[in-house]
Amino acid sequence: MSFMIVTLNCEYLNKVMSIRLSLFMIWINLFHYSLTISQLGVRMFRLLTSNTRTQAMNHLHSLVLAITLLVGSVSVATAQDYDKGLKAAQSGDYVTALGNLLPLAERGHANAQTVLGALYKEGRGVSQDYVAAASWFRLSAAQGHPTAQLFLGTMYSAGWGVPKDDERAHMWYLIAASNGEMMGFEAIKDLMTRTTSEQMYRGKEMARECMSSNYQNCGE
Repeated sequence: MSFMIVTLNCEYLNKVMSIRLSLFMIWINLFHYSLTISQLGVRMFRLLTSNTRTQAMNHLHSLVLAITLLVGSVSVATAQDYDKGLKAAQSGDYVTALGNLLPLAERGHANAQTVLGALYKEGRGVSQDYVAAASWFRLSAAQGHPTAQLFLGTMYSAGWGVPKDDERAHMWYLIAASNGEMMGFEAIKDLMTRTTSEQMYRGKEMARECMSSNYQNCGE
């Protein structure tokens, strides 16, 4: 599968994945501005001990507005870094791509993790490393990223960086397809030509368990 397909999928998913902000990223946003949990606690205490209901509501509105502005400003900066990294990867400027994507991936940015996995898989700007590629795909897949789930299935299907496992490949293909990755259906069709009905059934049951656990029990 070509690198261009990877980057195009990630660019498309960048628009629809914005609603899946993780608690981890919210924590990072607050930490970046030194708005710690203890500080929030102090503010909430003051809120609860305000003399009047009006004062309490004013404190609450100010607090909500402050958090909204902080999270929003960091989210914009994060999106800009990701877009810059993605465009650099597409143009072949892998030094700039890695410089922008790696910090985001390390902080849990699913799209950045997926593109970074693709760079390692294809050996673009880094030495080709299937183990590293599968690791980045796995981190992103656990956040519900459909393209990462598709590519993780591919890694298992081919035995790249992970033990070859058609049942697990089927599991990830099914999950990717259920999350809107249309290429997952094509991958399943191909897999069906070389696996037994029992293997396909076990893959389906694994997918059910994985999704019902919010990707916490996927055998990874």
